[in-house]
Formats: sequence, C-alpha cells, structure tokens
Amino acid sequence: MATLKRLTDLGDGRQFLQDHTVLLANEVRARLEKYRECRAKRWPRTANPHLFISQTTACGTGRVSHVWINDTLGMPARRLREDRLLHEAEATGGDPRRICDLFGLSVGAALCHARPHAPTTSADTAS
Repeated sequence: MATLKRLTDLGDGRQFLQDHTVLLANEVRARLEKYRECRAKRWPRTANPHLFISQTTACGTGRVSHVWINDTLGMPARRLREDRLLHEAEATGGDPRRICDLFGLSVGAALCHARPHAPTTSADTAS
C-alpha cells in the first residue's frame, strides 16, 4: 500500500512514492500546506521527518503510532482509505487505472473496486 510517511514525500504539488508520483488536487495541496504551516509553528525546531508528529514524537525522529492516528481521526485510518477508494471509483465511473495510480493497488484489486461503478455495456445486459 502506498502511504505518505515523510515530509520529503511531498513537493511541488505531488506525492512521491516508491514506484510512481501522484499529482495532488488543489484542495489537498492547500490542506497539506496549512497543516505543514501549523506543524512548523507548533514544533519549529523538530528534527522529526515524519508528516504526522505528536508531543511525544516531536522530540525525536520516531513516528506516531497507529493508535494516535486512529484517535486523531476519530476512526480507523483503514476506514478512511476505504471510503476514499470507493468515492474515487464512483467519481471516475469505475476507472481501474485511476484507482491503481491513486491508491497503489494491483490491477486485480482495482477491478474489484471499479466493477460496481463501471458503466454497463450492451454485452453486459444481453445475458
């Protein structure tokens, strides 16, 4: 699964992943920039390279726990990802390539999410 872990994974409106780059929507870019400004103001001298830090991790270089992320979101991060994935499948009419690119899924996994949202063809309705 492709994830955003460090501040250096972001730049010039893009998220840099191991095997590809994702262009970020303007709204996402604006929100990330606002968060980065807030983070820099709250912990101006932290050496922690991770995007999300807490009072505990700001003094070192470790990452926050999954529990901290889930508590901060108010839900498991997995559920938020699933919601975004399903929304993207619906918004793109079930475009598996787009789902692969945005979420780092295999083609098979993307097809499972895309099929219910793909437009039906005459061949689909003939049976």
